[in-house]
Amino acid sequence: MSRELELLRLLIREEMEYYGKMMKNMGSSSSGEVEIDHRVAELQAIEGQIQQLEVTPLRMYGPDDTRKLDILKDRKAQIEQEIKELQGIL
Repeated sequence: MSRELELLRLLIREEMEYYGKMMKNMGSSSSGEVEIDHRVAELQAIEGQIQQLEVTPLRMYGPDDTRKLDILKDRKAQIEQEIKELQGIL
C-alpha cells in the first residue's frame, strides 16, 4: 500500500508542477491560483505528517494514532479534490 501512496504522491507533485508552470506562463495571479497555492501548501504539510506516521509505526500504540492517520488521509483526499475543482475553474 505504501508503494501505491508513493506513486500517488509523485503523480500529484508532477501535476502540481505542471499547473504551476502553466500558471506562470499565463502571467496572472488570480485569486484561484492563490487558493490553489494555499491548498498545495496544506497538502504538502499533510503528506509530511502521513509519511512521518507511516515511517515510524512503532509510535502507533493505540487507536488514537491510527485514527489520526485515517483523518489525515481523509483530509488529503478532500484537499486533492478541492485542488482539482479549482483547477477546473481556471
